[in-house]
Amino acid sequence: FYFSVLFYTNPSFRFKITDLKFLLLPAAFVICLVLVRLGYTSFESLSIILILVQALFYTLLSYITIRKHQRKIQQFSSNTEGINLNWLEYIILVILAVNIIYVVYNLFYDPKSLNFFINAVFLLVIYCVGYYSLKQKEIYPLEEKQREELISIQDDSDSEEVKRKLISDEELERIKTHLENIMENRKPYLDSELNLIKLAEMLSVSTHHLSYVINTGFQKNFFQYVNEFRVEYAKLLLKDSGSKLSILGIAYESGFNSKTSFNTTFKKVTGQTPSEFKK
Repeated sequence: FYFSVLFYTNPSFRFKITDLKFLLLPAAFVICLVLVRLGYTSFESLSIILILVQALFYTLLSYITIRKHQRKIQQFSSNTEGINLNWLEYIILVILAVNIIYVVYNLFYDPKSLNFFINAVFLLVIYCVGYYSLKQKEIYPLEEKQREELISIQDDSDSEEVKRKLISDEELERIKTHLENIMENRKPYLDSELNLIKLAEMLSVSTHHLSYVINTGFQKNFFQYVNEFRVEYAKLLLKDSGSKLSILGIAYESGFNSKTSFNTTFKKVTGQTPSEFKK
């Protein structure tokens, strides 16, 4: 499960020799099982505890990986709904809860009473993973060069890439001014599929340089920068008393791809929901 999370968050991930270290806990568990079979019953409790240790270790690693991914995609995508892997977080919670129940029952109650329940729940988890995997939209562009560019962009504005100067201050100001003009006049933020690559092409700069300008020049990530423009545009539409657009219609007109993301982002920026702002 952990390695599947790694592949989701980084399609360029490849197994390395150093990844063999993740076999240590499973190997210890298998050794305990063998010893129990050979009659060393004292290892039975240890094998059960190892189940919980593995569950805690790998679900924590998976959770941290997904959280990093959610920060990273805000550096290149203006709409993160559908690519933020929220469904994997819910599955992590289920896996952890089931493992804790299993261990507690095995240590303090009948060790065989929960076998059907545990297996049924894990079978359900497998089907859920399969179902949501098929529904999962492409997170990174299909074109390999673009994908590698985006993956290599650091996941937050405090990274070493932002701390060191990628371009001179003069060049930063030039790109910053050009970017502001394009956002004001061409309104690319109204495109719900706008991403860092598309915007960089409009400015004729690299994605790394544009990301650096937004992070350093505006102290924001790409997601925040673009969506603040969308919110300002939505506020104009909401103030228009003659408009016949619904809240959902205004969301789509402003570049959002769902009412949920519109409400969440609007409230984060203004402190009000769109409905409250309209009133």
